[in-house]
Amino acid sequence: MASEPLRDLRSPDLSTNMKASDFGVQDLSQPYLLGNLTLEDFVLPESARVTIPHNHFADGEDIPVIDLANVHKGEDEALRKQTVAKIASAAETWGFFQIVNHGVPGDLLERNEEHAWSFFAKPVEEKVQIQGSTSKKLDGYREGIKYGKSWNEAIFMLWPPENVKWFGEQLWPAGEEEDRGTRMSADVNKYLEHMEVISRELLALLMEGLGLPPTCLNQYFSRTANSPSFYRWNHYPTCQRPDLAIGIGAHTDPWVLTILAQDDVGGLQVLKDRKWMGIRPVPGALVVNIGDTLQAWTNGRYKSVYHRVALNSIQPRLSTVFFLSQDDDVIVAPLAELISEDCPTKYKPFTFYSYREFIIMHMKDLGSHEVLSHPHRLEYLTTSA
Repeated sequence: MASEPLRDLRSPDLSTNMKASDFGVQDLSQPYLLGNLTLEDFVLPESARVTIPHNHFADGEDIPVIDLANVHKGEDEALRKQTVAKIASAAETWGFFQIVNHGVPGDLLERNEEHAWSFFAKPVEEKVQIQGSTSKKLDGYREGIKYGKSWNEAIFMLWPPENVKWFGEQLWPAGEEEDRGTRMSADVNKYLEHMEVISRELLALLMEGLGLPPTCLNQYFSRTANSPSFYRWNHYPTCQRPDLAIGIGAHTDPWVLTILAQDDVGGLQVLKDRKWMGIRPVPGALVVNIGDTLQAWTNGRYKSVYHRVALNSIQPRLSTVFFLSQDDDVIVAPLAELISEDCPTKYKPFTFYSYREFIIMHMKDLGSHEVLSHPHRLEYLTTSA
């Protein structure tokens, strides 16, 4: 089967000195990145291990795949309304869906993937020097060990465009790899322009699906230094014992929307009806999921759901992700149109800045893994809390 009953969504606190021998496991000498750690340091307790292989997908359990070709007014209004209804239904029931005919050229997706692979192929000693361009310390290279011993590595790039250009110059100095730095910054910025258009379009369709004005949230977003929207490349190296470790533990995204381009390896898994199931890669598709902030704005109508990444021993996995977030100082609260006597306000007002700080401060005693993957973070901001 491609789904498993829910066990414990809380990833264990791996900041303690647990060893593989505690779980009856031997021969875990595979080094991790810099080599100061081995697979033994990443072993999960048996109750927390992934039991669905990375490439198992159950027929009839795929997340919705939605064609955006019919969403533009003036073409076929009936088909367009059907598409809006499908998007709203997916956001309410799954919290995830895939989109095709989204407008991003296939060769641009391929070039961005090529740039990401080129970066991750660099020696780790070089990668760790990329520590970000801003004082916010929200961008730069990160090893999975910093996020609770997840078996991955990533690079975060805050957007506006000048920041991406800075990254291109740092990752590949002038002349290196046929001026890859210049080509990379041009390609990534072009891709992020597409992401801005698609994310705003999806947000409008999601609002329309609730009977709200499509542009009712537009005022809360910008590309200034005050915006925490960003782009991330993720690399999940092969793991000799993928049954014992995890690429990234169960978590929800705190932002508004996430738009992910993944390769054909598989491994992304989502929780639906208290069962884990794999998200089947669809060539050329983008995976979209609802973030905590949009769940709060919609008073719980749209769902920010748990997801994770399973590892494998055969092929490394790559994904590139855009996270749309409102400006730091925007006050988020359930929209007035979605509050009624039958559906009262569920969440207290918050800003993204305060929410981010709340997550870090509130979870600090649970170990670094819990900072990223502690479930139900919005529960701490409910009106009943």
